Amino acid sequence: VAWSRLQSNSATAASGAISATYTSNVSYGSVLIAAVVLSSSQATNVALSAVCTCADGSSNSLAFIGGVAFSTNGYAGLFAMATPAGDVGTKPAITGTFSGSIDNFGSSILIQEIAGISATADGTLASNDASSTGPATTGAYSSGAANEYLAVVYGDPGFAVTLTTPAGYTAAAYNLTSSNTDVSMFY
Repeated sequence: VAWSRLQSNSATAASGAISATYTSNVSYGSVLIAAVVLSSSQATNVALSAVCTCADGSSNSLAFIGGVAFSTNGYAGLFAMATPAGDVGTKPAITGTFSGSIDNFGSSILIQEIAGISATADGTLASNDASSTGPATTGAYSSGAANEYLAVVYGDPGFAVTLTTPAGYTAAAYNLTSSNTDVSMFY
């Protein structure tokens, strides 16, 4: 079965929790994905999974798939869950909530609904933490699996590094590239 991106949306906030709402009803059997970026001066040696949780409005938690800390400037992470039965036929909001012990200079979230995939990573995730002068590059990853959904998550905690779509990928609808906390996905 081929995968299909059904919908996307995004949002940015100056501080506090970040939330985006699906624009159409979500479907049975799909996967809900959230890419979250946080601008914080406390990123050193602390994983995003330790300071951020993602959930829908019914408190169904998205699992942390992977992410990266940007030296000392912030985080980017990917979360996912199979669409819960209670969300089917609704337009749920997905909210990223940050620990009160971490400073928050802004955050962004990009959500997608994907059909035909599972809510888990089937390989080792690659990551890259580039400098504030760029260029932004992706980590190395290869796969021989057929019909695999490969996603690149990009986060920029306000450095305005020029971003181009990686070769062989498509830019997601609703990428945020002009905020204090850019978030982009490519698939």
